[in-house]
Amino acid sequence: MAFLVEDGTIVAGATSYTTVAYYKAYWLDRGVTVAETDPVIEAALVIVTQYVDLMNRWKGCIVDDAQPLDWPRYDVWDDELRYIESNEVPARLQNAICEYASAQIVSTISPEPSLKGEIKVEMSKLGTLEEEIEYTENSSRTIRSIPLADNWLKGFTVGGLLGNFSRTVRC
Repeated sequence: MAFLVEDGTIVAGATSYTTVAYYKAYWLDRGVTVAETDPVIEAALVIVTQYVDLMNRWKGCIVDDAQPLDWPRYDVWDDELRYIESNEVPARLQNAICEYASAQIVSTISPEPSLKGEIKVEMSKLGTLEEEIEYTENSSRTIRSIPLADNWLKGFTVGGLLGNFSRTVRC
């Protein structure tokens, strides 16, 4: 499978939300020297792109039924109520991909990421925005928490631990 980057134009066969150059620039801006080879970075970017698409329920709707990835999307506003154009892959999504990819390179984030466990009890309330989640101990299915990457995605997802509720859109 070729490494193809989605740029907002619905790239056929796209496998990543960001480029190796973006990944390197992201870390250079943070004073981190990237020592990995381009093929290692590409593989990590592909894995984490799949990971974020499978692990998140995004706001809005896909632009085209034929697009290989979940972005670009239309009818999406971030947590600051800025409209995300339907022909772009948001920088915050690309930043999250860089954070996840770095974690992937250091230690695999899937299929068995670090422990939180399976969700045993989940309760939501809209009245006073109450939410309770209880995880089982020592379960075989786990959810990886990478706080900075997770926070880059805040505002693009529906529901979730941060109480990020969104209006329902029928696509």
